[in-house]
Amino acid sequence: MIRSFVLALSIAVSCAAQTTVKESQAVAAYPLTMDHVTRQYQALIDLTRQEQQDEGLKRELQGWSGLGLERQIQLYEGNAKTAAIVKAHGITARDQVMTQTALMALMIALPAIETKKGPNAKNKLQFDASPATHVKFYHEHQAEIGKLGAELVDVALGKK
Repeated sequence: MIRSFVLALSIAVSCAAQTTVKESQAVAAYPLTMDHVTRQYQALIDLTRQEQQDEGLKRELQGWSGLGLERQIQLYEGNAKTAAIVKAHGITARDQVMTQTALMALMIALPAIETKKGPNAKNKLQFDASPATHVKFYHEHQAEIGKLGAELVDVALGKK
């Protein structure tokens, strides 16, 4: 289930990278709620459908992946299509980017967290962005998050 979740997030919009320690700290401090997770997924599903119809948007969104979180938020707000989709789901661009980033960081760090191996060179920022509260939240809502991730994968693969 974790693999499908990571695939679901990575298939959709590529803006889930925190690039600095300060950003990892901001992601760790961001409170995850099931309401935001659900809305964020609904927005990702709509964004994925829009990308399938609009190659220009797809190319533009893929270029956001290496940018800092504040820049990603600005781009979400500044793009009429992404701003409208996020707004239609009742969240802000900040909620979209931070929720998505927190979930992706957690999925990358979770194996090391659960095996108590600690961070390594490849997952240090994600590990630091995944506090015990995020891990607890994920475990409490794993089934719901998994269903949302599966729906996103189905849309991305053209099955829905």
